[in-house]
Amino acid sequence: MASSGLTKTYGDCTYQTPPTQDVTAYVLVGLPGSGKSTWARNLIQLKPNTLIVGGDPLRYMISGGGYVYKEEFEPVVRSIKKAAIPIVLRSGFNLIIDETNITSKRRNELLVDIGDVARTVAVVFSEKNNNLQNRMKEARGYNAEKWQEVIEKMRAAWEDVNENFSDILYVSDPNDPKSFEGV
Repeated sequence: MASSGLTKTYGDCTYQTPPTQDVTAYVLVGLPGSGKSTWARNLIQLKPNTLIVGGDPLRYMISGGGYVYKEEFEPVVRSIKKAAIPIVLRSGFNLIIDETNITSKRRNELLVDIGDVARTVAVVFSEKNNNLQNRMKEARGYNAEKWQEVIEKMRAAWEDVNENFSDILYVSDPNDPKSFEGV
């Protein structure tokens, strides 16, 4: 959607929305190890006016540089992500929400957070036989058994994308240039 070019305040942040700036929010949907973060990094190379918001970078940040998943940190992680979404979009940047986003409830919450300030694209990553192998390249302190348990739990909770996104893009290879057509 075109921005108004007005100065706005969100919390303690004041920002200028660029006039006639069209922005897109990419909501990534996929199991761990499916290529979401790889695709996000590749898209930033094609669209430098794009920022990533995701729980993993925040977990690195709030734990002092190492990946730590602690349930007591998650309310902080969720609050930061929720606050960042409108700030990024209204500042005229495209946004990639790099999370698993496997449930309809979570995707609908994101659509509410995004509102009408951006075109919304669900980027759905296909199931792979090597999800666990890919995740173990960056194991984040967990062993293969733990990651397999996490992946299986998420696979069981998976809900197909049927929300009201502007577009849905299906990706099987996050390094394939065709996976960026139309973005």
